[in-house]
Amino acid sequence: MGLIGMDTAQGEAHAERLRAAGDRLEERRAVLDALVRASETIWRGPDADRFRADWSTGASRMLREQCTALGALGTQLEEEVQQQETASQGEREGGVASSSGSTSEPSSSASGRGRRAGGGGDGEVSQEVADAWNAMDPPEQKRVLREIAAQELERQGVDDVPVYFEDLSEDGALGFWYEFDIWHPLRGEHIQIDDNHASDPDSLNTVAHEARHAAQDNWVEETDAPAAWQFWREDDSAEDYERIEEEHGVTQEEIEAWRENDKDYVDPPAEDQPGEDAPQSEKDAWTEEYEAYREQPLEDDAFEEGDEFTEEITLEELQQYQRDAGVPVTS
Repeated sequence: MGLIGMDTAQGEAHAERLRAAGDRLEERRAVLDALVRASETIWRGPDADRFRADWSTGASRMLREQCTALGALGTQLEEEVQQQETASQGEREGGVASSSGSTSEPSSSASGRGRRAGGGGDGEVSQEVADAWNAMDPPEQKRVLREIAAQELERQGVDDVPVYFEDLSEDGALGFWYEFDIWHPLRGEHIQIDDNHASDPDSLNTVAHEARHAAQDNWVEETDAPAAWQFWREDDSAEDYERIEEEHGVTQEEIEAWRENDKDYVDPPAEDQPGEDAPQSEKDAWTEEYEAYREQPLEDDAFEEGDEFTEEITLEELQQYQRDAGVPVTS
């Protein structure tokens, strides 16, 4: 019979290779970073400043995040090795047999750039919309959520972005928007919705929230000035700002705030909200961390968009989404 479980010796070796690869990548990034910074002695001015800023917020940041992700994968694999050895030891000692390692995917907490968490907005659908939503079965609900995402993206001038439904319980989130996901590199930009959350009418809030994040990123990219090395490109950002405001009501000030926020995006608290019996200091710390996440420009706008969509959708509009998605109309 073939191998079941893990060859722990090879697992440990591979974990070390992953961490070493992260270290090597960081060394090379540091060399490049030093060269870019050294350019200040020979190149100054607006173009030079933009070149160094593009490196700092673009390629350098992405490389640093890949280093972190490689290290996280190494740590994850090492934990799997320890679990396997513990399980094997228990079996040898006559204990209860356990599964061979975790069956879940690694947590995406170290995933690539451009991840935005969402869900848990304040807006609620009307009772008749909630009743119609609950009358659908799970596959129908997911088809309608994909249809809502597609139409919201189109309304905001964004090419269609796929929506995936997965178990996000380990991440403590109801949804994500990804510019790039290191665990699923072939997906490209995409939205994730928690599989269990899809049956809740509040998932309409979540999908509108995540679609807004995709739109925010699109508008930031459309108005980015050319990188310094792209000397052949003209800077059309002024015209793009004007067009976006005319078509979508989004101002240059809002887009610039999102661009700056993207450099220092604050993730939501990693831990669940403390219970009533928790120390007040622990509650205060969690609240402070959550408010920093919730009140930053990217999230403030996305929460507002999700709440507005949820509060304003009518039964008739939901039924039209059902028709467009090709599922039976409910009421």
